[in-house]
Amino acid sequence: MIYADNNATAPLDPVAWQAMQPFFLEHFMNPSSPYTPARRAAKAIEDARSKVAALMYCEPECVAFTSGGTESNSWAIHLARRMFPKRRRWICSAVEHASVLTALDALRKEGDEVLQISVDRNGVLDLEEFERLLTPDTALVSVMLANNETGILHPVREIAEMARKRGVLVHTDASQAVGRIPVSFRELGVDLLTSCAHKMHGPKGIGALVIREGLSVEPLMRGGDQERGRRAGTENVPAIVGFGVAAEQAMEAVARPSTDLRDLVEDTLRKHLPDAMIVGAASPRLPNTTLCLVPGINTDVLIAALDQKGICVSSGSACASGSSEPSHVLRSMGWEFDDQVATLRISWGRFNNSQEAVALADVLCHTVDTLRRTSPRVEKFKYSYNP
Repeated sequence: MIYADNNATAPLDPVAWQAMQPFFLEHFMNPSSPYTPARRAAKAIEDARSKVAALMYCEPECVAFTSGGTESNSWAIHLARRMFPKRRRWICSAVEHASVLTALDALRKEGDEVLQISVDRNGVLDLEEFERLLTPDTALVSVMLANNETGILHPVREIAEMARKRGVLVHTDASQAVGRIPVSFRELGVDLLTSCAHKMHGPKGIGALVIREGLSVEPLMRGGDQERGRRAGTENVPAIVGFGVAAEQAMEAVARPSTDLRDLVEDTLRKHLPDAMIVGAASPRLPNTTLCLVPGINTDVLIAALDQKGICVSSGSACASGSSEPSHVLRSMGWEFDDQVATLRISWGRFNNSQEAVALADVLCHTVDTLRRTSPRVEKFKYSYNP
């Protein structure tokens, strides 16, 4: 098997798993308990908090653990709502993750105004449009740092600078970026930042919201006084420990992000599938992500054929099953096509290697060639794959 769907989830780092195990059986105590054995669990949480903070260049006190990216995004919106109850205007990019778009859509249904910053065919945000949309009565601007489908990076630092002049809060969903490229909470200048462990080879079910020091914090979940009174509920100690170790392990990779595997596949596609389109190739992107459009083939058919050959990739959420509609990300970028254009997302992780990239590119090109030869529309494609 070649696993190349790390933007969906990355395999757990064995070092993180080893560190987690004692906290399931040996050090299982509730970290809020008063006796000595429980203090080890409490200390493990704070150690992990420091490691996560170091990866994102923020103070440990700014890191609040959550159940993952979706909760962190919802909490950021909740905080803005509570801080500015009279502000009924919200701004996000047109290509945000569903966890942001759905939460804002709920506010729209309550009568709030939700505005989206458009992008061009290369996925570049229209900052002039953003400046026109931005007003002092805006509660929050939420723009992701890296798109989960295309890997395209957005100018969050510039957006934060523009919003700060109007006194508007800024949140960035950095789930796909943290652990893959250098991400500095301080340098971005945002008020709130979402990160997620399982995108960086940590466990599922754990994430964090980084909250700027001095910001008024209103809990999304109420109950006990865990997380300094910011998030109620007994802490998931094993997952928090795994998050911390995964963050520590990612530090070296982040310092020297490599595009080798991505470029190897894309160079092969350009050579042997010249009519395939690499989305956002002209824009700054994550070093691990390729989203390509392959004409003449149905997405589900191509992914199923690759699956039979042991290749794990995704459509990048481009199509719902049985639908020919491109994803909201591609539609926002201006791409329109029928069900005979396959959308394929390839995303690498720290445990992949060049041999896997070579093999994936080879199998992909052979598979496309085979499927096209049996397609009733094959006359449109006048090439074959000859490595």
